[in-house]
Amino acid sequence: DELAKNPGIQAVAMASWEVGAYYGSWDNLKDKKDSTKEMRIDYISASPNFVKTLGMKIIDGRDFSTEHSNDVLSLRELWDKHLPDDEYMRYRNIKSIILNQQAVKALNLKLPVGTVLTEGVHGTVVGVVEDFNGLSLHKKVTPVILTCSEDQNEVTRVFIRISPKNTQKSIAYISSEWKKFY
Repeated sequence: DELAKNPGIQAVAMASWEVGAYYGSWDNLKDKKDSTKEMRIDYISASPNFVKTLGMKIIDGRDFSTEHSNDVLSLRELWDKHLPDDEYMRYRNIKSIILNQQAVKALNLKLPVGTVLTEGVHGTVVGVVEDFNGLSLHKKVTPVILTCSEDQNEVTRVFIRISPKNTQKSIAYISSEWKKFY
């Protein structure tokens, strides 16, 4: 919130993704096309303005928004309430997710937006982003699923988009604010 007050800072988001190292979490799922194989799906937990902050391109559907309760639904809070399994799974299946193009292909989805995923991957697809490579440019782009979270135990990395004007001044401001808080 403090960083966003500076006119040289265009957007601020948080996520589980450590650029160049890992996206946050991952899972192996049975390959829909060949059940003898497994495929890796990476997950990024991110604050609602993450897609905008990184300048990712939504190619189908919409971005996350705090105006949609299923986008910011906290599965961790629901888990902590010890809900019956069927009730918790119902929430897990309505939780909004955004897929990259590789995830759409891996999950073999023809019309992804609006699809409710209930096997292996859980959630309701609200958007699709253009593929991006956040690990190594020597590796193939992997299927990635974005989930929206404001839980600071999940979203531990800060992403800042600054104006190209006065970058040194903006970086100095970020540094001073960082020192104030940490």
